Amino acid sequence: MMVKRALTVVMALFGCLMSQVALAATPAILQHNAAGSHAVTSQAVTLGTSLSMGSEVIVSAGSWCGAASPGTLSISDSVGHSFVAGPSTTKLAGGSSSSVAQDWYVANSSTSADTITVTSSSSCDLSVYVTEVSNIASFDAQNGAVSTGLSSASGSVTTTNATDFLYVFGFDQTTANDTWTASTGYTALPSFNNTAGGESLDVGDQNVSITSTYSNTWTINVSSNGLHSHILAFKAVAGTPTPSPSPTPTPSPSPSPSPSPSPSPSPTPSSFTCPAGQAVVGVTCG
Repeated sequence: MMVKRALTVVMALFGCLMSQVALAATPAILQHNAAGSHAVTSQAVTLGTSLSMGSEVIVSAGSWCGAASPGTLSISDSVGHSFVAGPSTTKLAGGSSSSVAQDWYVANSSTSADTITVTSSSSCDLSVYVTEVSNIASFDAQNGAVSTGLSSASGSVTTTNATDFLYVFGFDQTTANDTWTASTGYTALPSFNNTAGGESLDVGDQNVSITSTYSNTWTINVSSNGLHSHILAFKAVAGTPTPSPSPTPTPSPSPSPSPSPSPSPSPTPSSFTCPAGQAVVGVTCG
């Protein structure tokens, strides 16, 4: 009996515990697009499908200028978002050319199609990549670096949330025919080659499930004199716990009552006759 009761209590506690477990919703790329031009002061990119309410819009841009300074980049869009600036890196190539790479992100509050415009303070080659991602809760960490040659490491980020979405961006100021490869674990989207300007860029992503330190190294097939590499970490939306039904306890059997013994009837005295002159008194003669 005690074993059954203990088992019932354990099952009830387990049910309560499981009802509090919530798996994080997995971020996923909903849509992306890219565009680029030569010697311009702005570049627009349109996401053709209507935005999903609550998604995250991430924008990455690379600019090359035939001048000692690449100028500064700014961003706006057709639905009025206020973007947050992410990593920014600058590369000066011998004083006669320079490049800058920049990321932005914003929590989407629209269900319309969106056109994002990146503006440069100087006339430069501009390349822009826009990605919409679902199930992002908030920003977590970022880093960025620039190098030369065939590879560029982003630097590390240390996440503060177990379930994060890692977004990586690479921009090559030198060549428009790169083949891009990200570190193991990342999925690279199709690269964009700005053939008009002669630059290339790519983005990639990875979902992680433990709090740790992460990085990415982009490698390309043509040596570059200005290769930018960025990484941004975003916290995934927490899932909604599904309550587990509490187990129905097994009722303890009620003991069967013992029947009360029936009293034995008192014997009825047999009739008798007293001798003459005596009367019957109770069960004797007197």
